[in-house]
Amino acid sequence: MNENEIKENEEPIHEINKKIIEKSKIFIGSYSWSPLALKKSEDGKSTFYPKEFKCNLFIYDVLYLNGISLDLPNESGKLGRFFGQSQRPYRCKQWYTVKKCLILNALEKELKL
Repeated sequence: MNENEIKENEEPIHEINKKIIEKSKIFIGSYSWSPLALKKSEDGKSTFYPKEFKCNLFIYDVLYLNGISLDLPNESGKLGRFFGQSQRPYRCKQWYTVKKCLILNALEKELKL
């Protein structure tokens, strides 16, 4: 299969990008991911507490709402472990690795490319 061909019933990557952008737009003005909010991930696997930055959770949630499931490879801080919530999404410095972009790996896995 060449680069321009798409497997049956699969969307091209640019269509998925559009969906991700559109899904994220509905959260404009939302305070759900603000540092002062208590926010549970959309899949219920992780909870972020007030005074925690939630930018990585926002990315994780928007991808999840678009059908892209990612691992939760990181441990939370002391407060999260105290409440039994130890899983965290990728951090900013982990989104890209020297070998390959983690998000592309996840997309390839979901789309079976």
